[in-house]
Amino acid sequence: MEFKQFKNTFVIRIDRNEEIVESLTLFCKQNSIKLASLNGIGAAKNIVTGYFDSKTKVYNEQAFTDGSYEIASMSGNVAMINNEPVVHLHVVLGDAQRIAFAGHLKSGVVSLTCEVILQKIEGTVERKKSEEIGLNLFDF
Repeated sequence: MEFKQFKNTFVIRIDRNEEIVESLTLFCKQNSIKLASLNGIGAAKNIVTGYFDSKTKVYNEQAFTDGSYEIASMSGNVAMINNEPVVHLHVVLGDAQRIAFAGHLKSGVVSLTCEVILQKIEGTVERKKSEEIGLNLFDF
């Protein structure tokens, strides 16, 4: 991974064979980023996405391991849980037939490149588990 900083904006390139969520989480720790928004594009393989079932309150995961997929859009945020940054990402992925699908990005390995713009926000927002909803929500 390489990056360039412009005030509170980071232009990041995640390189081939680097895991996306893991790399961005480590980046946030190393750069003291506690709150941010981000978006990105690129290509990935060995992807696991999740869809949160509001009735069962469980993420249904699906693995995509049969090749490389276009990251048509990746967006998300960074907030804190137990004093650790948590990167929360959603993706729209496309296959070789240009069929798109989307979900929560659990993991994915860069197959070519991944370009991310991260906008650091001054301050901190913690996430707290909502028993009613079943997710870690922004806790104000």
